[in-house]
Amino acid sequence: MVLIRGILDFINNKVLLLFFSIVICILLMGCAKSQRMNRYGKEQDCDTNLREEVSEDANFSQQHYTIYNGNNDDDRWNFYYDLFDLEGNVVKHECTYMNEPQIQAIDTDILRVTVQAGTGRGATYSYYYDIKNNTVSPVYYYLLGEKSNLVAFFEDGQINICEMFQKQACYKQIAIPKELEELEEPVISVMFSENLKQATIVYITGEKDTLHL
Repeated sequence: MVLIRGILDFINNKVLLLFFSIVICILLMGCAKSQRMNRYGKEQDCDTNLREEVSEDANFSQQHYTIYNGNNDDDRWNFYYDLFDLEGNVVKHECTYMNEPQIQAIDTDILRVTVQAGTGRGATYSYYYDIKNNTVSPVYYYLLGEKSNLVAFFEDGQINICEMFQKQACYKQIAIPKELEELEEPVISVMFSENLKQATIVYITGEKDTLHL
């Protein structure tokens, strides 16, 4: 009898342990589902899929954009981003494939959006969004630098310096040295002085030129 009672107690303990293990697993699965719903609960109009939100912070500039990607097999390689105006309305909604767009505040009210569409700097483009004035700039490939309202980029074999939101208003176009003309990416960067009266061009050879604007 003692042996039988011991066996029954052992079985009962095992059953109780199994029961509590199942209950704990169910609770954990419920928590995980709740967390997924919190992350995927925002539906976008690019298509009918739910998307995973990647980044959304609390400071002013980051309240005006969000980046998210697909969460199913057909959509998981796509990245989506929205830009918002001061009232929270979507002013631009775009999809990119494979490469996550880079969105950065370069000033209190201005965001720079950069998308890598291929290999090399010539296949990477950027544009700017002025949150305060709700203005989107033209697109710039092979961006070299920016400061205040000026932007520098490489196009048609020359360095162009323009007003950020008026690409047609390029008041400085600089030819590169002849020995660099055959190179695909001859220029590394353009750095503007604080007073915007000078710009320093850095070439791939390490040489520098200083221009008066």
